[in-house]
Amino acid sequence: MRAIKLFLIMGVAVIAMSAASAQSKKQMIEILTLKADSLQKALSAKSESFHQLEIKQARLEGATEAHNEVIKRLESKADSLTALLMSKDTTIQSLTTKISALRNVVDVLKAQEKEWSTQNEVLQTELAAFKQKGGVPEVIAKDAAVPAASSRPSGAKVPGSKTASPTVNKVAEAGGEPLQATAKE
Repeated sequence: MRAIKLFLIMGVAVIAMSAASAQSKKQMIEILTLKADSLQKALSAKSESFHQLEIKQARLEGATEAHNEVIKRLESKADSLTALLMSKDTTIQSLTTKISALRNVVDVLKAQEKEWSTQNEVLQTELAAFKQKGGVPEVIAKDAAVPAASSRPSGAKVPGSKTASPTVNKVAEAGGEPLQATAKE
């Protein structure tokens, strides 16, 4: 009987251990199930976050492409404006050169006008002196009467002049149009 008792005690101990082992396995399964659920939730959250980042990256790539197109258009426009600016600068330089040449012509013409006005005054004085003496026929007096340079229109013929004066030649050299000085026939 003692052997039966021992066998019974051992059987009860094995059953108790089995029950304890089953209880601890059940608890471990519950713990592992909870951990698996929490890992699944974390994985889902990471997956959703990754998906959102992919969408954001696609949007940024689209915006980058749009910005690159805008940059290319702006660079093209800047290049055309630079070419236009260079063209305008060349035009300005050309016009500045022409203005300088025309100013030189104006200076020469002013000097010529002053010279002709002085000559006209001298001739008017001589004519008045001849008229007082009565020795000048009326035809010569009529031809010699030259209006003042300021009242003479530009390009008017100067009576009694057979060739262009040196001043007129200087005007032609400076790029201006010389006045046509011819003798009355």
